[in-house]
Amino acid sequence: MTDKPHKGRIERWWRFPCQGGLGYVINGQFLDHEHVRGDGHTSYVVSHDEATGEIETRNSRYTLVGKESR
Repeated sequence: MTDKPHKGRIERWWRFPCQGGLGYVINGQFLDHEHVRGDGHTSYVVSHDEATGEIETRNSRYTLVGKESR
């Protein structure tokens, strides 16, 4: 991972296919993002550590809570 800012946790999440990055964004419930409350999606995921649940997007980092819900 990089020194990009950590923007919080996402629960009830799933991968949504799209072009760019690893080929998906994460949709889910944002828990403690400074600007987003409730349902939303990240920008393109460029790194996903499945062992820790940490993802890196084009601009930020997040922690995925639990297992993929879809």
